[in-house]
Amino acid sequence: MKSEVFRFKYFELQIAENVFPVTTDSVLLGAWVHCEGIESVLDLGTGSGILGLMLAQRSADNCQIYGLDVHRESVECAKNNFLQTPWKTKLNVIHLSILDILIPQRHPFLPFSLDLIICNPPYFKGQLNSEDINVSRAKHQSQFDFNSLVKIAEQLLSETGTLAVVLPHELEYKLTSVCLKAGLTLKRMCKVYHRANVANSLCLCEYTKSQHKPEISEIVLYDENNQRTREYAALTKDYYL
Repeated sequence: MKSEVFRFKYFELQIAENVFPVTTDSVLLGAWVHCEGIESVLDLGTGSGILGLMLAQRSADNCQIYGLDVHRESVECAKNNFLQTPWKTKLNVIHLSILDILIPQRHPFLPFSLDLIICNPPYFKGQLNSEDINVSRAKHQSQFDFNSLVKIAEQLLSETGTLAVVLPHELEYKLTSVCLKAGLTLKRMCKVYHRANVANSLCLCEYTKSQHKPEISEIVLYDENNQRTREYAALTKDYYL
């Protein structure tokens, strides 16, 4: 089976053919999210394990990170990637549907008071499903929506915990609205611009159960010479070669 290897400064990711590839979206979220002092993390839809590994690299030694995915090939891929790193004792993989995460009997080993839930959600609604049912489940998650994500955060986050998400800018208002109805407020948001003078394409967001005046920032990824900007290089310096 075909596979591809992505190399970062302190770890490698081997990605099987039917597993989500590494994307700029995930790298930005993993580098941007606050993880100081966290002891428990749930990565929803872990795929190759990229977000779990990024957080393992810069979180405390006592932090436990749980990567969850319904796609068996992704689970095996993440598990293999985790075992090749110095942080394997911090990393766990759960083969489970995201929609089953609120059923305690399905995952008795997962703590029910999490410091961080992180997610790069799927955005494939309305598109044709893959002929391969497992790939379809992994890529489309047709039953998983913002309401499901926020319900998980509402029930599993600690009182000081954070929900961190990367999403297209046009969907940020919808997620923020759903969060507000559940008592989660926007704490931080970074608007991502591929280049200056171009409409922002992504938003990096953190939501918490406490009230905050949101901290809004911006980042431009590439300059006119198609080189990483100083801000982008600084954000990802601990990861990119």
